Amino acid sequence: MERASQPQAAGRARDAAVAAVSALAVGGLAAADGGYVPQSWGWASLALAWAAAAALLLLRRVELGRAELWTLALLAAFGGWTLLSVLWSESVPLTVLEAERALLYVLALGAFLLLGPSRGLTAGVVVAAAAIAVWNLAAGEAEPVGYTNGLALLAALALVVSLGHPALLSAAPLLLVVLVRMDSRGGWLALGVGVLATLAARRGRAAVAAVVVAGLAVALTAGMTAGAQRPEYWPAALRQAGGAPVLGTGAGTFERAWLRERESLQVARDAHNLYLETLAELGPLGLALLLAALAVPLAVRSRAPAATGAYAAFLVHAAVDWDWEQAALAVAALGAAAAVLTAGREEARQVPRTPALAVTGVLAAVAAFALAGNALVARSAAAASASDWDASARWARRAATAAPWAAEPWHRLATAHEARGDRRAARAALREALERDPRDADLWVALARVTEGAERRAALERAARLNPLGVVR
Repeated sequence: MERASQPQAAGRARDAAVAAVSALAVGGLAAADGGYVPQSWGWASLALAWAAAAALLLLRRVELGRAELWTLALLAAFGGWTLLSVLWSESVPLTVLEAERALLYVLALGAFLLLGPSRGLTAGVVVAAAAIAVWNLAAGEAEPVGYTNGLALLAALALVVSLGHPALLSAAPLLLVVLVRMDSRGGWLALGVGVLATLAARRGRAAVAAVVVAGLAVALTAGMTAGAQRPEYWPAALRQAGGAPVLGTGAGTFERAWLRERESLQVARDAHNLYLETLAELGPLGLALLLAALAVPLAVRSRAPAATGAYAAFLVHAAVDWDWEQAALAVAALGAAAAVLTAGREEARQVPRTPALAVTGVLAAVAAFALAGNALVARSAAAASASDWDASARWARRAATAAPWAAEPWHRLATAHEARGDRRAARAALREALERDPRDADLWVALARVTEGAERRAALERAARLNPLGVVR
């Protein structure tokens, strides 16, 4: 009896450890504005890289199945294509930020696959969502995620996942309260798709695919007929794709296309449709890589129906909102995908530990380098909010050194100079910013504010071409 209980105890301990990793990743990102801010990606990437390294160093056997390897390779290829788009991007700084978030997703999926198979992959999502739900009930609004639909989707995903964890069903009432409070049609749609896909998973892959297709049809129809602004965003994304049909305009550049295309003063950074936005920004190849990576978990025989349901819910909801940009939601979905893949593991192969550790170390170093620049920018912004312009300028200079491709440090430095009355220094900083991002209308408006005569007129004319409805001459 004692010998038989030892493996069970070890399994429970491993599940608890994996649940802690999953909960900290999803919960930490959700607490940081849903994982929308770049600084949060670096911290999460480093934590997940440590988790992957721990799995490689401590687990007796580290294996990956063929479907897992394909999913990870395709997601990494998508991340590589995202980074490669700096070569033709309309905004190198925006594209680099997209590549940083893609790196987080590769590390998340890699860590989850190395830690699996484990029920902790999805249990952590429920624990994190429950903690965020308690926070929301105390703080009100859509805190701490900061977006009603995003918080509703997190609650819906956790509700679906909890169907596979009877011990965690006690969190369901709390999650339902949050879902009702958010009053999100997309959240309820995701819950419905998730439950139906969970039931369909017991009947086979074709049934799950049918639920996803039907869910997408309903979501897209509702988005075009009843969705706020989506009937404007989606045609704009299609026009953007038509203007650059081969390669797209570069990752992260929808917001620039929107400013040129919009017919109202509505501000938008994302197309509220992952698939259309990817086509517009990364072209047909980028979309093909993304779809292939996302499709593999649905192509395996599901031995984790609730995880399959939650993953299907995310795929449908991502067609009508900016879930991919809220890293907490995407990482939760990747945890569900990893649970599906590892539970259905076939033809497993031993992972070569030394090369895998080397790759993990390189990716962690890249994430740390990116984090340094983003953290310094955040410090400059915080100092500016407190009107401490000397500190804001100091942190902005350091950020410009840490992230030489970025325009924002120079913009913040210019703002600090302007606030202190040094228009000459502000002009010099803005010219540096424009060297890095010449299609940023806000930078041209800022330059016009600190210049006179012909230079001011030229700056305003350039800004007006980039943002016709938002520039007052």
